[in-house]
Amino acid sequence: ENKRDLTFLTSLPGAAEKLKIFSADLNDPNSFDAAIEGSKAVLHVATPLSFDGKESLEAVTESAATVIYNGQEMDMMDESFWTDVDFVTQKLNPKTHPYLISKTFTEREVLAFGTQHGLDVVTVNPGLVVGPFICPRFPDSVRSSLALVLDVKGRYNCSSNTISLDKLSEFLRGKYPEFPIPSPE
Repeated sequence: ENKRDLTFLTSLPGAAEKLKIFSADLNDPNSFDAAIEGSKAVLHVATPLSFDGKESLEAVTESAATVIYNGQEMDMMDESFWTDVDFVTQKLNPKTHPYLISKTFTEREVLAFGTQHGLDVVTVNPGLVVGPFICPRFPDSVRSSLALVLDVKGRYNCSSNTISLDKLSEFLRGKYPEFPIPSPE
C-alpha cells in the first residue's frame, strides 16, 4: 500500500487523542464511509478529472474552474465572476466539461445551502493546487489561507491570473519533458 510519512500530523499537540488518519479514493465513494461515520455533515468537493477514461488527474484541483471559464478575456476578476456553463459545453474541450461544471454547480449549491440554513460557509478559490497536500511541514500558503477564513464567510478568489488546463499541460510538458504530463486532447 502507498503509505506516506504522516509524523508531521500525528506529532501535533492533541493528535493522539483527536486525529485519525483514513485512506480514501475519489473514484470509490464507499471508501469514505469509515472517515465520515458519525458526522452530521460532510461537504467534499474534490473532483477527479480523466483525460483518457483510464487515469484520473487528481493532482490538478483547479478550484478557479468555478470562476474563469466564461468566454471573456479578463485582466481582473472578483467574487461576482462565475463560470458560464453554456460557454463550457459549447466552446471547451468536452473531456473537461464534467469537471468544470461540477465545480461550478457544487460551489453555487453549497453557498445557497449555507444561506438557506443559516450556516457560515466559506469557499476559497485558489488559482491552482497541484500535487498531494501531505508534506513534511505546514505550508505557508495553507497558513495564509486559513487566516482568510477564520471568523469570515462568503467567497474568495485567490488568483490574479488564469491559465487553461491545455496551456498548463503544454507549459509543464515543455519545462519537464522527463515527466509524463497528460494532455486534455
